[in-house]
Amino acid sequence: ASTVWTIVSSASMGYLPEAVSPESMTQEVPSNTALATSLTSARVGRGLRIMESSIWVAVTTFFPAAEDLARRAREYSPEKPLYVVAIGAITNVASALLLEPKMAENTVVVWLGGHALHWGGAKEFNMIQDVAAARVVMGSGVPFVQLPCFGVVSGFTTSRPELEYWLKGKNPLADYLAENTIAAAESYAKGTAWTRPVWDVTAVAWLLNQGDRFMLSRLVPTHLPAYDGHYTLRPDAPLMRYVYHINRDALFTDLFAKLAGPGTK
Repeated sequence: ASTVWTIVSSASMGYLPEAVSPESMTQEVPSNTALATSLTSARVGRGLRIMESSIWVAVTTFFPAAEDLARRAREYSPEKPLYVVAIGAITNVASALLLEPKMAENTVVVWLGGHALHWGGAKEFNMIQDVAAARVVMGSGVPFVQLPCFGVVSGFTTSRPELEYWLKGKNPLADYLAENTIAAAESYAKGTAWTRPVWDVTAVAWLLNQGDRFMLSRLVPTHLPAYDGHYTLRPDAPLMRYVYHINRDALFTDLFAKLAGPGTK
């Protein structure tokens, strides 16, 4: 980690290392970091001769999931893209993009990560686990959909009475989900009027969002996360689709109906 932060410090001076050069990369794990990864670093840095502060480092982690994703992306096209829904750290998606740069042309990435632009920072759990990976993906030019956590998806919450009314007694899966969601919330909020976010559902729901029935979004310039926990915006940033509102009632109505089973009211 000390090596990485040394590089960040040197880059912030505005001098070396150059954006497209082996010196713009480092690796702290055994992996093949090819020269091609420096091109991705340059793309994230918008191709400037000198990398801007903290735009460094593409370490390609050859995990089976990343290799499989890169292989699958080759079978798709811009006309028929592969939709990738990510709900945790976006490491594997970034690694796949480094393995197969053409994936940026054949893929749409939907990610539950970061916070809303108005929230005042980007220090969100999925984001801070691998900021470098988020910068690679969001700066790669791949069609990108962001579902921000606090400030947007944090409003997609449910309560004990609602879970019991809609799910309890409907089927074993519905019982399991209701009981465990209630138990998890009671473990830290017992005795309070709690509600609990159901984060990951929203990322999948974007794929079912015909007619904006579950959420609203707009095109905005891509804001890259910086290592100080904030977003940065470049003048030539590519556009991304930014979800700014979840239709909470419509999405929960659909979710509960699917979990409870057909014909359940």
